[in-house]
Amino acid sequence: MSVRFVERLEDANVITHGGGTFHGDDIFGLVFLDQLLNGKVFCYRIPYNETSKLLEVKGKIVFDTGGGQFDHHQKGGNGNHELVVDGKNAIPNASFGLLWSYYGKAFIEKKYLGYDEDFYDYVFKYLDFHLVRSIDAADNGIFPGSLEEYPIYRVLSLSCIISFLNQEELVKDSENKGLELALRFARKAFQIILNRAVKSYKLKKSYFEVNNKKEKNDKYENIVYKALMAEMDKSGCFKNNKIQENQIKDYNTFDNSKISSLWNNRGEDYLKSINNTYWQHMMGHITAIINGFAADCLGLGCRINPNFDYMTFPTLGTVFASVEEYGERYEKDLKELFGEILKNSIKVAIFKAESKAYVEEKVNSTFGHILVFERKVYWQDWIASMPEAKRIWFVISPTDNGAWKVKPIPCKYNANGYKKGFPSKWFGYSKDNKEGYVKFNKGVEFIHASGFLAICDTLNSARNLAMQAMYNQENCPIEKEK
Repeated sequence: MSVRFVERLEDANVITHGGGTFHGDDIFGLVFLDQLLNGKVFCYRIPYNETSKLLEVKGKIVFDTGGGQFDHHQKGGNGNHELVVDGKNAIPNASFGLLWSYYGKAFIEKKYLGYDEDFYDYVFKYLDFHLVRSIDAADNGIFPGSLEEYPIYRVLSLSCIISFLNQEELVKDSENKGLELALRFARKAFQIILNRAVKSYKLKKSYFEVNNKKEKNDKYENIVYKALMAEMDKSGCFKNNKIQENQIKDYNTFDNSKISSLWNNRGEDYLKSINNTYWQHMMGHITAIINGFAADCLGLGCRINPNFDYMTFPTLGTVFASVEEYGERYEKDLKELFGEILKNSIKVAIFKAESKAYVEEKVNSTFGHILVFERKVYWQDWIASMPEAKRIWFVISPTDNGAWKVKPIPCKYNANGYKKGFPSKWFGYSKDNKEGYVKFNKGVEFIHASGFLAICDTLNSARNLAMQAMYNQENCPIEKEK
């Protein structure tokens, strides 16, 4: 089975968002629909500024866009997962969960003919608990955290792995490669967890049962270690002094993982061999990812946001823990995935570093609270660290397809998380679904249900929207840090 992407709306039977990036919920949604439709998914990824076309769609599955049955971006979201533990908050639905809730039982009944209703209900809830909810949680901004007794590292949740296969602002350069890998690993993950559900039912276990043991996966660690060694060797950083495994020193990092030890020994040389100008900017970004793989190999789990119900996020290591479960391409696929993530992460780190001077120039030449970038740029970290940027409340920047993004600047001091965010009554607006919203000037395409992003079709309409948001009375202006 494989998802096929089409360039025309009329050739598609499945439609989701484009906009340059892909996320866990739309990737897993596509994988599930591909299984449901027996490998006959023809997908059109619609650009942000073409969502009005969805008004004309009939007889197609539209998800994660358009404000319909399988979208969660409308005002107030689109419901929650039913499974709640210990009375804590339920996980909000994202599009994968909405598709699973509607089609999941029928899919299981068709795939496993001859079983009883108890089996179908168990497998449905097992998938929801062990996979679907974690993908939906991440898409709604509920992220896992590392264990307190270990240093900070990038937790390799399945959604995080998919995000690494994007190149953020550089995604256009490698979208086909990253998209193909994301779909391949999501397909494997879905099938592995589905198989586990059937096995768990036969063993008469509870679908809430979670294995919290810290078990080291030597096979996984050796594959990642070899892949890291190969990537570093290709750069020429070893030269005539090729490092040997027994030369790796003990740095007491993540229980002496040889992955982290290799990186601590030669990571600086490796990054210098790639880009000597920006290697220091790259070091922290790449080290967190390397340590994430090291921690995952050592079986260090991660927990969901404590405000929500108890669960463990599935990580790359917990899902792909077994060669027997994965199949014969286990080593080859994991090496390819690690290599692609490392290369993408380095490109993103360089892009961030190269953006710094331009961001500083624009901040210092901007008077007022709205900052406009005329080209694609990484600005988040630089804006957060610049004292001169305290006066900036909104950033406007272009997208790949000619639209313009408006983003409010995060701030921990106000209730909705922004210095001067959009009014909450705007959240979830779409020009396809205007009912119940204020009237905007022509050109506002949509505003995300969480309020973190708006899309406009011209720079002028983006400026006008940001100017309107300046009068938001829900937040007091932040003139200086407290």
